Amino acid sequence: MRRSSTSIPPFLRRGRAFFSAGWILLLAGGCATPGHSPTPAPATGRLEIISTLETDPLEGELGRVRIRIRNGTPGYILLVDFRPAEGPGRIGWQIPRSASVSYDPASDTFLLDRNKPSRGAELFNLALLSPGEEISFRTRLRLLQFPRTFLLHYFRYDLPGLARDVYMPIGEGRYGRLTGEELEARLRPQTETSPASHRMVLFPFAEQVDRRPVTKEIEIGLSLRARSFPLPSALAKLGVAAADSHTFFSRLGLWVIRSGETAWLVSAKRKIALPTLRNDEALFHFLDAGAHSKIEVVFRKETKTLFAGRFALVADPGGNDFLAFVPRERLLPFFELVREFGLSLDVERSPRKGERMVVSR
Repeated sequence: MRRSSTSIPPFLRRGRAFFSAGWILLLAGGCATPGHSPTPAPATGRLEIISTLETDPLEGELGRVRIRIRNGTPGYILLVDFRPAEGPGRIGWQIPRSASVSYDPASDTFLLDRNKPSRGAELFNLALLSPGEEISFRTRLRLLQFPRTFLLHYFRYDLPGLARDVYMPIGEGRYGRLTGEELEARLRPQTETSPASHRMVLFPFAEQVDRRPVTKEIEIGLSLRARSFPLPSALAKLGVAAADSHTFFSRLGLWVIRSGETAWLVSAKRKIALPTLRNDEALFHFLDAGAHSKIEVVFRKETKTLFAGRFALVADPGGNDFLAFVPRERLLPFFELVREFGLSLDVERSPRKGERMVVSR
């Protein structure tokens, strides 16, 4: 395996397109809280996934779900991501780091240099599970249309394969291959008092085209409690037989219903026409999940002129966009303005800037 001494080699970057969409959805499903089991779980011969709803199972709300992933196999598992088979949301363990990474062929080691910031490639892994270990996280899911299928992507290794392909931290920002007792010591199942930091590993094969992760389908079924104003009542209020798509706006207790090219917010007392929405589910997930009293909005290019007198706008550094912060209590009048101006709304996610609402032509 040939590598450049100054950068990640091209053949390790060829698979970038396979993973490039991943960061867009990173953590969109809520916050991930990794944790390891206090004692190793018994071997079952399979990878097990256990889901538990920790909030009120009210239809349409954003529910907090705890997912436990237990390695009951005799091998080693490198988790990549967990995502819905359809719709937004992703928990990712294969990540980039904001530092440059170079390879030294003489010592067969990688060097992480934090003094040279870089967007980097998705070479680092936060979740290497030894046999018997488990990891858990919490995510927020819209409580609609269950059971629902999710996809878990992971790499599976035996001990010789892991020693060959995974680089462990060896001090001073360096990552190298380990063998024998030293590798086995790193891979001992973790307990409550064991540090988790030694499981941050560098996995240069993550972006190879010819090494794809295993996909495991998981069906999560939840028994939900119906709302007092259910979806059929919202459809009847609109006078439509069925919705092409629907979600819910929890903060205001309104159904979001799309039929054809038109979308509405609907409750027992009101019906509000919405502007063009690029991604209904992702947008209202973002609006419900945020804790801040104001929503960060990006105005693309010339759209800023339509709102300059209504909101305090500031230039977005490094681009042609302008930003404003819209109070949550002014969201409905804001939607109306966007609709009157014939503009569209979307939600944008990036690892650097987080989630933001976007106004565009």
